[in-house]
Amino acid sequence: MSVKLENMVINFNSEWFQSGYYVYVLTIVHIAKGTYYYVGQTGDRNHTSARSPFYRLMGHFNTYNLRSGTDAQLVSGLIKNDLIEKPSENKKARKCVEEAIVNKTIIITANYFSISDFNSIEHSSKRKTVEEIELSLINNFRLAKLNLFNDLNKIGDNKTSTNLEAIRKAKNIFESINSIMNFKK
Repeated sequence: MSVKLENMVINFNSEWFQSGYYVYVLTIVHIAKGTYYYVGQTGDRNHTSARSPFYRLMGHFNTYNLRSGTDAQLVSGLIKNDLIEKPSENKKARKCVEEAIVNKTIIITANYFSISDFNSIEHSSKRKTVEEIELSLINNFRLAKLNLFNDLNKIGDNKTSTNLEAIRKAKNIFESINSIMNFKK
């Protein structure tokens, strides 16, 4: 008697691994509770680096450090908004996230928008630009009264950007996300 082997192939796109300054939107659709968003960027304030989309997204699925940092905001938001089963001693966060995704209780989509290539010499100015775009984009979501996972205390609640180019880029990204989401409905 032979056992049929299941084959899974995961193809990686090379651009997923390109370090750079990206603004991104994670869209979380819960089967019964609707749509939630997390807005982020890949620049780093504490180190001269900007992660690639792959490594930034991988950090968001880290269920082992839920108490600190922006890496944990996806899983923390899922828990806080009751979009997955609450983790417990008997069932860890990783299993709760896994079950929700496998059972299609939640569907998570990641859209990354390239702002510029990584450059260690111009890191500070490029990071500030991408942060301004991120802030403007978060404000677009807030003004539209959409559900955000972002911790508004971390980005400076009620702070606004004065950078007109950042505001314009954020508006374009917001319209792109709305177009994608309306297309999927």
